[in-house]
Amino acid sequence: MKKLLFIFSVMIFAVIACGSKEEDDPKPIEPQIITDQETDIEQEDNPQQDDEQMAPQLIITVGGRSLTADFAQNSSVEALIEALKQSPITYKAEDYGGFEKVGDLGVSFPQNNEQITTSPGDIILYQGNNLCIYYGKNTWNFTRIAKIQDVGKEDLLDFLGDGEIEVKLEVK
Repeated sequence: MKKLLFIFSVMIFAVIACGSKEEDDPKPIEPQIITDQETDIEQEDNPQQDDEQMAPQLIITVGGRSLTADFAQNSSVEALIEALKQSPITYKAEDYGGFEKVGDLGVSFPQNNEQITTSPGDIILYQGNNLCIYYGKNTWNFTRIAKIQDVGKEDLLDFLGDGEIEVKLEVK
């Protein structure tokens, strides 16, 4: 009888322990929507943000003139930013295919290739060690690095010039 009572007690305990109450279930977290007005207020409260709090940008210098580009988010970019924090990278680039300036960086970075159709201003890593600055369209498996905003083909052709050029990359 003691064995039967013991087994029955263990079974009841197991049923109670395995059961769950609805109030114990975590409730889903609802997304918080931030309006433009709230964002403006936060920026007004802290107008002097440190450079470290702002997203880093790629600075591209050719012939004493510079453009900035917004970085993509992937492990290739993280590795490039770390390298550029150590020292700028300077490389030679030349026109290829009538749509890009491309050159060997002299160092390889991880690849995050995806099928991409480029547009003017795209900065692309090709085969891990070549950096392409696009002024035209091309579709291939590339790794996104950065994008020069609000720039057209003619502006980029003027900036990049004809023939072989020297490109300096820095992080800001």
